[in-house]
Amino acid sequence: MHPKETPKSNHNLFLQGGGEMGELTRSFDWSVTPVGCIEKWPQSLLSIVSIILSSKSPMLLWWGNDLIQFYNDAYRPSLGIDEKHPKSLGQKVKECWPETWPVISPLITKVLTGESVWFEEQLIPIYRNGLLEDIFWRFSYSPVRDDSGTINGVLVVCNETTQKVVGVKRLEESGNTFKNMILQAPVAMCILRGESLIVEVANDKILEIWGKKFDEVINKPLFEGLPTAAEQGLEEILENVFFTGETYSAFELKIHLLRKGKMENVYLNFIYQALKEGDGNISGILAVAVEVTEEVEVRQRIEMAEERARLAISASGIGTFDLDLQTNYLATSSRYDEIFGGLKTHKENHSHHDYVSLIHPDDIDAREKAFEIARHTGKLNFESRIVRPDTTIRWIKVEGIIHKNQGGLPVRAIGVVMDITDLKYLLKQKDDFIGIASHELKTPITTIKAYTQILEEMLKSKGNSSELSIVSKLDKYVQKLIHLINDMLDATKMITGHLQFNYSEFEFDKMVSEIISDLQLTMTKKIELQLSAKGCFVK
Repeated sequence: MHPKETPKSNHNLFLQGGGEMGELTRSFDWSVTPVGCIEKWPQSLLSIVSIILSSKSPMLLWWGNDLIQFYNDAYRPSLGIDEKHPKSLGQKVKECWPETWPVISPLITKVLTGESVWFEEQLIPIYRNGLLEDIFWRFSYSPVRDDSGTINGVLVVCNETTQKVVGVKRLEESGNTFKNMILQAPVAMCILRGESLIVEVANDKILEIWGKKFDEVINKPLFEGLPTAAEQGLEEILENVFFTGETYSAFELKIHLLRKGKMENVYLNFIYQALKEGDGNISGILAVAVEVTEEVEVRQRIEMAEERARLAISASGIGTFDLDLQTNYLATSSRYDEIFGGLKTHKENHSHHDYVSLIHPDDIDAREKAFEIARHTGKLNFESRIVRPDTTIRWIKVEGIIHKNQGGLPVRAIGVVMDITDLKYLLKQKDDFIGIASHELKTPITTIKAYTQILEEMLKSKGNSSELSIVSKLDKYVQKLIHLINDMLDATKMITGHLQFNYSEFEFDKMVSEIISDLQLTMTKKIELQLSAKGCFVK
């Protein structure tokens, strides 16, 4: 069939305008179709075709028993760029759309009974542009009546939604990819949707932090699934993120959570990021968290230990130092500076040399020797005198350890310094006391020994053997007492740590005999000693 020009008539007045399809409809030879020429069209057909051609919405009309097809400019793009246009005009539906006929035929039959149908994003493949394409439609089929009121056609109002559907699918795929990324993320993550903060996605890491199972929180408002997390300020934070779009981040925030049946203090580093749709509206919140409870608690324990150490050092009056052996930079505590006579009050910064210069000249060698030993042993220990800026002399005791690098070279010395001046004074007082006590004790003992020796000579001359034996024993014990006093009151040995016990062998039975002999002098009864293989017996 080929379109040809026909003269205008009153019927053509109904078909004015309509763009390309209006022109084609007016010039088409309808006499070769079951519809017949325009002059014979019923008013109902003229009216509905006029409405279709003037509409800006994609529309089709299938008219009569053969369902002859009409369509407008808005529908024209859906036919593609091949031979379907313009031959689809005036064509029977079954011939125009053989590929879709199995799908639309039942719908047309239903509409011809008087019932309209409506579909959204319906897949109806059509053949166009040289291939069969999957096309999605939003459309309605409505019955059209002729002048007699009989249903004689189907009005199709449609929109092709393929791009939208494909876009949505791609978005869903992208969303699924995003969700899978969250589920597989090595850090705790979740997505909260809407003002109610519905938990849409939550990975294993965040479930572990929450102490919850998947079905206990998923598709539920956050604080319904985590009631113990409520009223800790999180609601206000999340609300602000959702309504303002401002990102919120926290570092080592403490939250109380019920985990494994007990309330726990949980420390978190986290970020709340608003999720925006294509139109810019906020639809949810992405939460990313890392639990740092163990790290925080370890640091807190270290800080507490350091604080206790500082208190102990402060209470004991110990000064601390940290010496860089490579740069000679010395970091000192306030107590250290105080021991050295408030050195920093005279000058803002001091080098290690400034402190060393206060060492008493007579003790410099001892200090240098101690450092030399420490470079090998790793332990620093020495005592010396210092001459403070105000010329007062104080005694100090230094203890520390030497740190070495991987090459074994000393690089750092840390330690403590104590003012032992008072202790040195007490030790001197002790030494003076021991010296005096030694003199006061030795003098009478020496006198007793002299008289004992005189008495012993007198008894020898008289030939009194029994009394001489007693005096000899007395002299022997006086001599032991002298040795004991000399050892116990030897200040030099006590100071240098050389005082010690001297072990010697002796005859036990002889010692026992001597003890019995001494006791016999003060007793009226006789004491007998019996020695045998079974033991020693005294009667």
